[in-house]
Amino acid sequence: MREYLSFTGICIAFLMFLYVGFYWMVHETDETLTKMDKDINSLIEKAAEEARIEKEKVLKKGKKLDALVIDKYSTTDSSMDFTVTPVVIGGGIYMMSGATPGVTTENYYIKIYADEKNYDITVPKEVYDQKQVGLRIPIKLYKDKIELL
Repeated sequence: MREYLSFTGICIAFLMFLYVGFYWMVHETDETLTKMDKDINSLIEKAAEEARIEKEKVLKKGKKLDALVIDKYSTTDSSMDFTVTPVVIGGGIYMMSGATPGVTTENYYIKIYADEKNYDITVPKEVYDQKQVGLRIPIKLYKDKIELL
């Protein structure tokens, strides 16, 4: 009877150890993900602010030109989402990874000729649909940075 109680106590202690370890692992993962989200949002805001400042500089200091649309094309990019799931097997915690199809994005570009150079610029779909090859479009050019007017 004593051995049975001792074995039961060891099993209960082991299960509690697993529970605490699993709880800690999940809790630490949540904190890490929260911190990563904050860092990513901070970087996105910083990049958006830098892009806004760069656009203002081009519009203020750039020279106004008429550019010729010489080509237009689009590309498709696909991504994969990778996941890691903790799984308890035989008293041990193992990490199982998996992948699922992610986001597919379509990017639109027009190639223009301005100031004796060719430039490939990324444009929204609406602009891509409006602009035709051979059309002249007004732009502002400053240090190889272009803004459509």
